[in-house]
Amino acid sequence: MKPEELEILATPSQTPEVCFFAASISFTDRKIECHSSKEAKGSALLSGLFEFPWVSEVAVHGNRLVIKKKDTDSWPENARQVGQLIRRLHKDKIPFFSRSFLEALPHDEIRGAHGAPAFQINEANVNSELGRRIQRFLNESIAPSLAAHGGYVTLVDVHSDTAFFYFGGGCQGCAQASVTVKEGIERALLDNIPEIKKVVDVTDHKRGENPYYK
Repeated sequence: MKPEELEILATPSQTPEVCFFAASISFTDRKIECHSSKEAKGSALLSGLFEFPWVSEVAVHGNRLVIKKKDTDSWPENARQVGQLIRRLHKDKIPFFSRSFLEALPHDEIRGAHGAPAFQINEANVNSELGRRIQRFLNESIAPSLAAHGGYVTLVDVHSDTAFFYFGGGCQGCAQASVTVKEGIERALLDNIPEIKKVVDVTDHKRGENPYYK
């Protein structure tokens, strides 16, 4: 794809400090969260974003980028700066993430606060027929509503009749997370995936770490 063909769509969320970016190219197939310039070392994309004084947190997966900033001012100018950075890296053929940065990521793990592994994903169970059905349901029915508030949910494991989820972005630390799981996701999942009888939120919303997988 030629640099001039790169398309970037910026969509501010209902949470004023969060904005979603979707590009016509993929940034990485890994799920990465970054909270500081120190964590960003080795990534031209993340390091460039943290050069902006207003950036406080970044999450990236596939062609999507979620940025949280330190203020609640409107996004037009900030979004323009993000677009310029992405286009410059793409035009100059600078990798968004160095090989060493990606190799240093814990295998099949999601980084929690300060780069520490939050938990390990049970890849075999998540990629089972049941796991794929759950993920498809999440992507189609749950993810859009969470994204509107700057958050996302990841299936971590499926064991017996129980599904385990991790909440990140605007969902982590949210006082309403347990209510969201019990009264929202669990009810919807049980209605649509009869094999599942229980949903467990494995996120430690106080510390950003997960006690279940320790």
